[in-house]
Amino acid sequence: MKLTELFIVCLLSLLFIPLIGGISSAEGNELGVETEDYLVLRTSQEAVLQGSLESLPEDEEGDPVEVDVFFRHGLDIVNYTLETSRQEMDEPGDFMARIPVEPDTIYSYKAVAQWNDEEETGEGEHFQTEDFDVMDEEVNVETLPVEEVAADHALLRGEATDLEIEEAEGLFKWRKTEGEGFNETEGQTVYSEEVFEEELKGLETNETYEYKSVLSWDDGSIEGSIKNFTTELSEVFIEDLRPEDGAEGIGTSVELEANFTKNMHEGINLTFYDGSDQKIGTTEEVNRKGAVTWENLDYSETYSWYVVADHPDGTETSEQRSFETTDIAVINDIQDRSSQIEEDISKAEGWLSEHGGEMDTEVLENSLNELSDLHGEAEESIEEERYYEAEEILDEAEIFQREVNEQLESLEEEREMINPIWIVLIIAIVIIVGVAGAFLFSFEGEAEHRDYNYNPSDDPGTEYEELRKEDRES
Repeated sequence: MKLTELFIVCLLSLLFIPLIGGISSAEGNELGVETEDYLVLRTSQEAVLQGSLESLPEDEEGDPVEVDVFFRHGLDIVNYTLETSRQEMDEPGDFMARIPVEPDTIYSYKAVAQWNDEEETGEGEHFQTEDFDVMDEEVNVETLPVEEVAADHALLRGEATDLEIEEAEGLFKWRKTEGEGFNETEGQTVYSEEVFEEELKGLETNETYEYKSVLSWDDGSIEGSIKNFTTELSEVFIEDLRPEDGAEGIGTSVELEANFTKNMHEGINLTFYDGSDQKIGTTEEVNRKGAVTWENLDYSETYSWYVVADHPDGTETSEQRSFETTDIAVINDIQDRSSQIEEDISKAEGWLSEHGGEMDTEVLENSLNELSDLHGEAEESIEEERYYEAEEILDEAEIFQREVNEQLESLEEEREMINPIWIVLIIAIVIIVGVAGAFLFSFEGEAEHRDYNYNPSDDPGTEYEELRKEDRES
């Protein structure tokens, strides 16, 4: 074969190699296939190759097409004769593969995406492993099951085992399952046979996450296995149900109330049910508290009830509560007690109106004000048939009732003791006035007697007039 013919054959071979292989390279890198960083695992003598895919190709109808992703790799700076196992991807994201490595060796690799008869590749990368002097030292890390999983947080745990080097840095990589890229927690110093932990906060409710523990040191790093967990439904925490469980003294109608100690939702619907699962009533679009009125109850009966909260992530059911309605005799007794207090209040107010200005009544007035306030609360509870509340209020009110009556009795006794003193003073004043009057009357009579016994003819002239003047002045 002539030299010219041989050149033509070689040229044609180069042109038709892609057709013979059945795969054609797409123009440019439309899918955004990227060859990412690598990680050498010294203990297992492996390298983790990483790549990413920004988008998927589309078929004639514009629907996304699944692609196979893998890595071409080999020894030396530019050598892609080997391939890793393939993974199917139906959405953009990260992918990785492991290859065995030897110490002090150069490796090259690049990410590849194939679909139908086309493919795209990322740029080629290469790295050189170091001399694995520490390969004789055992280093291992285990990803432990997560603890304390809640609606918005979880505690990740890992354990360093067989860590013969002095210390390492431990951290966790985590993300939503099938999410893009791993997030990393802050590193912490880890010693052999030590469990290290990290609390993730601000997680989404009812969401699945995956995580893995990582140890790194001056000469390398190692990753544990991937585990996953699912956060809980965002609980409403229905607590503080009213009336309290086992409450007594409920009337023929009662207000059922549910309060939330924690609520991550808005617009919760509450439905109240009786013990036989019959709906009592519903409150909609509540946030911290909801209530309905249960009417037409019978006297001397026990009733059960519970509440169900509907929120975007599901439902939550409270524990069942019960209460006992009041006997009619108890109701009559409560009303009689309230009437007696009202009568005593009226009596005290009347006494203060009549005698309040005669002595110090500040203590009585203070007790009477407290009693009046409590009586008003009790009357309100009776009117709304909350007899269990009315009984508690009346118990407290009767303490002030006794104080008012005792203070009123004491003031009345004090007032009665003051009256005889006034009588004695009046009698004394009358006696003094009488004695003074008698004295004056006696003196006047003596003066007149002198006038009658005096004969003016015996002493004519001015002496008579002087005596008359003296009498008048007296």
